[in-house]
Amino acid sequence: ALIVDALLIGLLIIALVVIAIILGVGSIATAGSMTAGSWVLAFAIFAYFVLMWGYFLIFEALNNGQTPGKRWTRIQVVRDDGLPVRWRESALRNLVRAADILPPPACIVGGLAILLSKSGKRLGDLLAGTIVV
Repeated sequence: ALIVDALLIGLLIIALVVIAIILGVGSIATAGSMTAGSWVLAFAIFAYFVLMWGYFLIFEALNNGQTPGKRWTRIQVVRDDGLPVRWRESALRNLVRAADILPPPACIVGGLAILLSKSGKRLGDLLAGTIVV
């Protein structure tokens, strides 16, 4: 599921980079005015965060706990009580997603959460009270 979602996110990031290039992130800086280029770059970084967090949040909250990758692999996120995931749970579990992709040794925290939890949950699922089924 994550591979499919990563490919889709990658395509969206490529589109974001192309838009940033078209808007002139680099060319404005060479013209001597860093202000406009800095704003475009800041917007691109903000858009990247929104994309990385929002992709999972929006799909899970609006699509029965499923991103396109989860739907393709026939899995979904539900609350611990088996009910559908809500905006709150999806937001919590995905805010912690960064801990799963940190470089070593920081990623140990996410790995330990999976190894030490009785149900093999990642840190975000423990925090949000969700599980992938």
